[in-house]
Amino acid sequence: MQWLRALYEQMDRQRTFGLAAETAFWLFLSLIPLVAVGGLLAAKLSMHGSFQLSPVLGTLPSLTRQLVLSELQKASRWNGGTVGLTGIAAFLWLASSGIQSIFDALELELETRRPWLRQRALAVLTCIGLSVAIAVLAVLLHGVDLVAKALWGFEPSSSSSSLWRVVGWVGSLLIGFGYVSALYVVGVPPRERHKQPVFAGATVAVLMQVVLGFLYGEYLSTLGGGGAYTASLALVGITLMALYLFVFALLTGAAVNRKLAHRALEPREAKR
Repeated sequence: MQWLRALYEQMDRQRTFGLAAETAFWLFLSLIPLVAVGGLLAAKLSMHGSFQLSPVLGTLPSLTRQLVLSELQKASRWNGGTVGLTGIAAFLWLASSGIQSIFDALELELETRRPWLRQRALAVLTCIGLSVAIAVLAVLLHGVDLVAKALWGFEPSSSSSSLWRVVGWVGSLLIGFGYVSALYVVGVPPRERHKQPVFAGATVAVLMQVVLGFLYGEYLSTLGGGGAYTASLALVGITLMALYLFVFALLTGAAVNRKLAHRALEPREAKR
C-alpha cells in the first residue's frame, strides 16, 4: 500500500491524469488516419470480428468501432482502391500526430524533451512499423484460416468454440504486450530508457486496458443498452473517454517502470 501511495503521488506530481486527457484529445483527432495507417487489411478483417489485430480499435466500444470503420471507408475509399500516394502521405502525417502525442506525454512525465523534428520523425517511422506489423499479422491470420479450412473444414477466426476464443484472447494479449513495449522503447529517450524496465510496465498497461475496457463496455451497456449513444456528439464523448482510459493505462505502466527503476537505484545510492 505504501508503494502504491508513492506511485500515485508520483503520477499526481507529474500530471499523469491531465496528460492522459490531453493525449486522448490529440489521439481522437488522428484516430481515423491512425486506424487507416495501422493496416487497412486489419481494419477490414476487424469488421468480421478480428479486432485484436488493431490495438487502438480493439479497445473502443462497439459503436465507436462501427463509426470509425464507416468513416474510414468514406475517407480512404480503400474498398475501391483509389487511394493515391498523396492520400497515403496525408494519412501518415495525420496519424503520426496521435503517436507523437503519446511520445510527448511520456517525455513530459520524465521531465525531459527531444527536439520536435526528431519526435515527429520517430512517430512517422512508428506508424510505418505499425502498418507493416499489422499487415503481417493479418496475412498470417488469413493463412491460418486457409490451412485450418483445408485440414479441418473451418476457419479459426470465425469459430465460436471456447478453445479458439481462449487462443484469440491469448494472442490479443500478446499483441497488446508487444505494441505497448514497442511504444515504451521508442517513446522514451535513450538516456532514460536504459535505466528503466519495459516489460513490467507493459504488463500493467495491457492488463489495465483489458479491465478498464471491459468495465467501460459494461457501464455503457448497462446504462443505456447502446441506444442512448447513437447521436454523433454522444459517440464523440464515448470515444474520448475510451481513448482517455487507453492512454491512462499506458501512462500508468510507464509510471510503474519509472518507480521500479528508482527503487532499483536506491540500494546503489545508499552504498555510495
